[in-house]
Amino acid sequence: MSRALLVLHNSHDRDRAIHWIKKAPPETRVEFKAAKRSLDQNALMWAALTDIAQQIEHLGKRYTPDEWKILFMHACGREVRFLPGLDGKTFVPWGQSSSDLSKQEMSELIDFIFSWGAERGVMFHDHPSINQRSDPESPKTASGGDAGNGAGSVETPSSGSPAPDNPAPDDGNLSEAHARAAGAEHRAKGMARKAVPAQFRKEPLLTAFHDGFDTGVAEDREPGAEG
Repeated sequence: MSRALLVLHNSHDRDRAIHWIKKAPPETRVEFKAAKRSLDQNALMWAALTDIAQQIEHLGKRYTPDEWKILFMHACGREVRFLPGLDGKTFVPWGQSSSDLSKQEMSELIDFIFSWGAERGVMFHDHPSINQRSDPESPKTASGGDAGNGAGSVETPSSGSPAPDNPAPDDGNLSEAHARAAGAEHRAKGMARKAVPAQFRKEPLLTAFHDGFDTGVAEDREPGAEG
């Protein structure tokens, strides 16, 4: 049985979806998914990953943008596993591809990448506004700590509302250095969230997928739909 895809842009698309459902035979599968990430979002993500790959070491090693993407996907809760290669000597990453993310999920991933990089002094060439909020004294290591110890990990983004765009106050229990670092973290997070273009953060449209059937689907199939 063939497949067809319909993106709901307007009332005409909705009427067509209703027509298809009414004509569908029993056992036809209908799946609703949020709109997939855009090409502009994909380009923005890879530009940020390239800047991080060129400027940051993780556990004393340099990684490619592809490897950084896996680290960030894992840090954001996406399942990533490594399967042993058929040669018995290598491992192959397996998990959700960024191309499968919705616009909202991709927006959250990009937001985290910018925030994480800004906290560590990464200079983002496509978004200089973030660089102005980076701590100039921050060592460029993945730990965010002493550049000489080589320790660190990709931190999971915290839940809750965005951090305020001002330094955290010194409550007397933090040393001056710790207070300065905490303030830089607050500023970087706030600025990174503001830097993500608004069009990447819109609520995604609803996308409908359904298996094809004999009446009226073939001629309505979107270009590029699977056969």
